[in-house]
Amino acid sequence: MSGKSIRTIKNDYKMIILLTGKPGCGKSSLVVELIKALKDKRVAGILVSGKEDILASVDIKTRIRVGKYGVNIKGIDNIVDLFMESFETTDYIFLDEIGKMELYSGKFEKISEEILNSGKHVIAVVHRNLVNRYKTKGELIWVEREKIGRIKKYILNKLK
Repeated sequence: MSGKSIRTIKNDYKMIILLTGKPGCGKSSLVVELIKALKDKRVAGILVSGKEDILASVDIKTRIRVGKYGVNIKGIDNIVDLFMESFETTDYIFLDEIGKMELYSGKFEKISEEILNSGKHVIAVVHRNLVNRYKTKGELIWVEREKIGRIKKYILNKLK
């Protein structure tokens, strides 16, 4: 991580929103829509960079697995490093997602905890199996496809 660390800032106005729900309910699509709606703001996160890497695949041969998928820890770590380049100058941070696969990366786990304590606005997708671990960190919203429009409007109103 090239020696960079996230500074913890005490800020009573920070907003941490945690999105969770069943697979295919629209969590990632909602994140993309929120990023588009905040285009005039300084936004950072894994989706924002536009860079891609294969983070898990049946073709990745490693002992670190989630189901039938091998996990590319180096790829996750590279995304964390890329994110750190834009952290200091951002107002809104998006994490998609905090899940079992991502948490195999010690670097990702450490940075995600620091992000949640950074004093910046954070919108994070949390895998439903990890909700109990993160639910005290911010406002938890259960996403359902038919409620995406209302959830988006609610979140944008809270962030402004």
